[in-house]
Parts: sequence; C-alpha cells; structure tokens
Amino acid sequence: MKTLFVPCFSTIKLKRQFMKKALDCLKPYKSVGLIATTQFIPQLAELELFLSDSGKDVQRAHGSRTVLKSQILGCDVSAAQKLNTECYLYLGTGEFHPFLVAAHTGKPTIVANPVSETVSEVEQKEARRLITKISVVRERVLGAERIGILVSTKPGQEHMKRALFLKRELEAKGKKAFVFVTDDIVPESLLNFPDIEAWINTACYRLIDDSERFEKPVLNLEDL
Repeated sequence: MKTLFVPCFSTIKLKRQFMKKALDCLKPYKSVGLIATTQFIPQLAELELFLSDSGKDVQRAHGSRTVLKSQILGCDVSAAQKLNTECYLYLGTGEFHPFLVAAHTGKPTIVANPVSETVSEVEQKEARRLITKISVVRERVLGAERIGILVSTKPGQEHMKRALFLKRELEAKGKKAFVFVTDDIVPESLLNFPDIEAWINTACYRLIDDSERFEKPVLNLEDL
C-alpha cells in the first residue's frame, strides 16, 4: 500500500519582539544554523532574513532523510550536523529534538518556541550525559554474543533492509543475530526471549525514552 505524506504547516506569525529575544541569546555567536520541525519550516525564511540583517551568518541544509531544508526528525538531525556553525537555533515546541541536536553535535543549541514565545538554551550537561549513556550501552551491545534486531511494521518506521544488512554485518563478526518483527515494540514482550543479550532498535528513535523499561540493553541503529 502506498503512503501519502502530507506536511501540515503552522500559520503562526513570528513577532519581531520574539525574534529579538532569540537574537539576544545568540549574541556570543557569529554563525548560526537554523533548524525546525516540519510545521515551522515556513517561518524560517522570515527568521533567517531577520538574523542576517542583524549581522549573523545564517546557514541551512537538507538532512539525509528529510525533504525540507532545515527539517529535523527524532531519528535524523543531520540537517544540523552538516553545518559548520558555532551554534544552532531551533524553531519549534518541545525539547526532544533540540536536545538530540545538542547531544550529537556538542554545540550550543537555542530553543525558540513560537507558541509560548520563550527562548532558552539546552543544558549541555544533560546533553553530554545522554551521549555518555549511549556510549555505555553501545559497548554492552557490541560485547553481546546473541543480539536481537527490532523491526516495526508501522509505516515510516519499517526498515527491514537495514535490519537484514545489520544482521549480516553482525554475523560476519561472529555474533548470532536474530530479526524480530512486530507492530508495537513492547518491552514486556521481549522478556519471552531471555537468551537475547542485547537489542538493536531500527524503528522510532524515541524508544530510548523507555530504555529503563527494558531488561536488556537496547541501542538505536543510528547510535550504533
């Protein structure tokens, strides 16, 4: 079955006072990379012009798995990683996406929320803690002998080809790898396979939000 993806854009207008507030947080930096979630991509053009007129070197890029310029996903922040800037300005709501950008780049990431009109910076200490946690889990997964590879059948999350490629790569290194296919990845259901020492997730990146519910270490494919 073919899937039609329809982007839904916000019609919110960026107030000048709000953009000035973001500019104030960017004072220490000359170059800035603009990023946003899908719904706020149209507003980036006005923000880019405002920052450029204010003397900032503004950069934008396409991500590896995204369609729109400056668009980031929970599983793809490459639109930020491709830029050679001192910091990033994220236009959007929520903290998950900019937190991942800060964690995977190690650079200051400013969050400009166009709904609440608040501007704040991601706590670098917390971002570094996530990277440390991922590094520890990665070592545990790579040290395991029997590894389960999780594949979701949900549209947009199904990556069977990547899972089979990973299976071959692990087996070439002497590991025993098994592919588990399901709709919902429920930690409790994995208890039925006690011989699996570690799990690699090929579905939604935010599975790590529930990592403490897994009995065995679980690592996202992007972090492998």
